[in-house]
Amino acid sequence: GGAGGDDEFDAGKVAAMFEEFRGPPSAGADDDEPDVIGADGIERLAAALGYDADGVEFLMLAWQLDAETLGEFARKEWMSGLTDMRADTVDKLKAKLGEVVAATRADRRRYKQFYAFLFNFGKAAEAKVVQLDVAVALWQLALDKSQFALVDKWLDFVQNEHKRAIPKDTWMLLYDFAAQVKSLSDYDDEGAWPVLIDDFVAWLQEQDEDAAAAAAAASAA
Repeated sequence: GGAGGDDEFDAGKVAAMFEEFRGPPSAGADDDEPDVIGADGIERLAAALGYDADGVEFLMLAWQLDAETLGEFARKEWMSGLTDMRADTVDKLKAKLGEVVAATRADRRRYKQFYAFLFNFGKAAEAKVVQLDVAVALWQLALDKSQFALVDKWLDFVQNEHKRAIPKDTWMLLYDFAAQVKSLSDYDDEGAWPVLIDDFVAWLQEQDEDAAAAAAAASAA
């Protein structure tokens, strides 16, 4: 038997919330208008939940809804996601999302599931890769210095040296690399890292050697 607060869940309220954030159809729209909460509704929803629409916490809501497209929530995603979360009011959704954020931040395995979701969320429907500008934006949100000590150097490298889209194996192995390699001394070049990560390490080593040579020249001058 469903004891407790779950008995009070009302799918009708979830549908009404969808309509509220979806907003009225645009003037002159026909029946083909997509049945989604778009950019304006996303901004209003984020504000109601107390999060930044461009922040990592709000992306965790997209993950919970298993959303397919950046910047919008489809009706079926909203209905099934909020039903799973048992959230039929903004306040309940805010509380549930707060629990998800806290639990995900506290558990690397859970965070890796969220990180894996971001790859699929960020790529175009049929694509096998995430475009580099999208990958960089997602990395800036999802990997801070506490999770990836070398993140700033990585972003510099992929934008200025690599300059190409990112496939899924590289995306996922970067997360493992970030967890294991806090500095170059942690790097095992016998590990099964993708070529891009090996290239990154070689680039870093070269930078370190150049810096050391410059320092030696300066002290000799």
